[in-house]
Amino acid sequence: MPVIMKKQTVILSIFLLFQFLIYGQEYTESEEFMLTKYDKSLFEKMLSSSGEFNGNTQIYITDSLENKLKEIEVFIETYENDSKVEELITTDFKNVKKIIRVVINQCACYCDTSKYYFFVTNNKKLIELPTIEQEDYEFEMKTKDYVFNAEFQTIELTEFQDEKIKENENDEPTFKLKSKKVLKKYKWNGNKLNKK
Repeated sequence: MPVIMKKQTVILSIFLLFQFLIYGQEYTESEEFMLTKYDKSLFEKMLSSSGEFNGNTQIYITDSLENKLKEIEVFIETYENDSKVEELITTDFKNVKKIIRVVINQCACYCDTSKYYFFVTNNKKLIELPTIEQEDYEFEMKTKDYVFNAEFQTIELTEFQDEKIKENENDEPTFKLKSKKVLKKYKWNGNKLNKK
């Protein structure tokens, strides 16, 4: 378990560093939106079940009145109940009050990451962006994320390729951005997202 937790911490640190240094987008924990937790007794149910329980359960993004706004399915054996809703306040996108995200890491031998993003409109409607699915960073040292360009009202799904730098065998490795590639582009018209 400590190895998994250490791996999750490293992945989260790298992700947050990229967000701040490369994208110039700094998210903070939301006070308006929360993420529910699953009942840990489900783990015992999964272990003792004879096939009727597949090990998946739902968690929800809720608002401050505890209304369930979005369902997210997680596998209880690999999800640690540790994600939260983060937000970026913006008035630069038409009819968007803020952008919220939830990053779900599910780790066994390696970590798969799902990133959920939503525009929160001025009338509090949630517009979901396509979910980003990403394999363990350690395999190919790649991350995927959205880059928001308010000037053109566009969102680019971008893949960032890093490289490991190690001066000699005794040094701790450092990571540097090697390249980036736009995988998809979306245009925001103030009400909905359209693929370009």
